[in-house]
Formats: sequence, C-alpha cells, structure tokens
Amino acid sequence: MVNLLQVLRSGSKDTSLIESQELKFDPENAVYTLDAMPKSVDVGKYTFVFEMVLHDSDHKNLYATGGRIRIPIFVTGVIEVDSAEIAVLDSDLGSIETKKKIDLAGENTVSLSANHLQKLRLSFQLSTPLGHAFKPHQAILKLTHETKVEHMFVMGSSGKQFEIILDFLGQVEKFFYLSGRYNVQLAVGDAVMENSFLKAIGHVDLDLPAPPEKAPQPPAQPLDPNLIYGPKAEIAHIFRAPEKLPP
Repeated sequence: MVNLLQVLRSGSKDTSLIESQELKFDPENAVYTLDAMPKSVDVGKYTFVFEMVLHDSDHKNLYATGGRIRIPIFVTGVIEVDSAEIAVLDSDLGSIETKKKIDLAGENTVSLSANHLQKLRLSFQLSTPLGHAFKPHQAILKLTHETKVEHMFVMGSSGKQFEIILDFLGQVEKFFYLSGRYNVQLAVGDAVMENSFLKAIGHVDLDLPAPPEKAPQPPAQPLDPNLIYGPKAEIAHIFRAPEKLPP
C-alpha cells in the first residue's frame, strides 16, 4: 500500500498540513488515488511525501519498497485582485491630486497628467481562494514613452497590499528628461496563478524639465527588421542609346 505521510509548504521543512493517510488502490487500473485535496492546502508550491508499505511484514526480506518519495506539487488557482487604483500625488504634501479606480480584470482607459514635482502611485490587493495573502513571482509596473523607451519597476508588498510610488523628481534622469505620453501597463504572474495578466491601464502625460547640457541620452531603439530585411525599392535601369559612329 501507499501512504501520504506529509504535505509540506515550500520553505517549511517539518510542519505537515495533514496527518498520514492511506491512498486508495484501484486494482482494475493499478493506480493509487487521493480522494480529495486536504482543505488546508491553498494555492502554492508543496512537497508531498509518500511511503510504500508492504501488507505482509514477512515480505520485507523479499521486496524493496524504495523508502520515502518526495514529489513537488504545484497547486494552482484563481487569485482575487481587489482595490486597484492609480493616483497622482503632490510631492510636498502627499495629498491626492487625481485618483482613479481601475479594473484589473477588465478594460481600462485611464488618462492622467503629472509634472516632475508630483508622484504616481499604483496599488492593489492579491489574495488566495482561502483568503490568504499571495505574493506572485513578478509584479511589475511598466511605463513606455511614445518614442518606445521603456521603464520597468518592481512593486513592493506588505501582506495582501501591493503598492509603488514613483517620485518623478527623483526619476527625471532615468526618464532621460523625456516629456510626453507614457503608456502604463501592469504585469502580475506566477506559475500557480491561473489568472496571470499583462494589463494596459492607460497613459500619463508627463511634463519633465528641459535636460541639462550633459544629460544622458535615451538608448537607441532597435531598427524595424522590415526596414533591414524587407523588400527594397525597384531599381529601374535606363540604357543610353549608342553613339553614332562615322561610316
């Protein structure tokens, strides 16, 4: 017979979420099954520890069971995304200049404007089907200038709450002093998150100061492959008429 001895959450070495239980054997298909996942198992990565045991103790000297087997298991599920909003803050007082709620499960066309003396704040909450805090493998805010220059920022978290505040005054050099429209996107993903997403939120029109004389230049953008390897303009040859020779 086969017993499920332990279910260990990733990062935990000794605390099992279940008590030892025997798997049911289907003689027709020669497979062992677990009737139901333990209720305490939430979305995440686990290690299941199995052990094969002989029914007849007299067979211990005849057969090898292989001891305990540790199998990594990914339990997937839909993560709840709540309380998402984006706001422009005054840099000095931290008061909210503009705040808009966003739907990270639907479509968004948020339009904001800010200058270098203001801040941009994005926040939302993530929770598992059992209501626990969930920390995905990645939660990244992406701003893309109209010239295709991209900036990515990793979002921090505390419990269920994810938040990032961009202080544009401290970012002007990183933004290469490029004023104009920036498209705003949010990427949240994990191997166990069935509803991972890359969501367009909208745009922010950013007014930055003029660059100083020795300001860093934005990186050169890759050329469109179609311009390099695409069809070229047709070359039309003009043949001159031969000159008349004396008789």
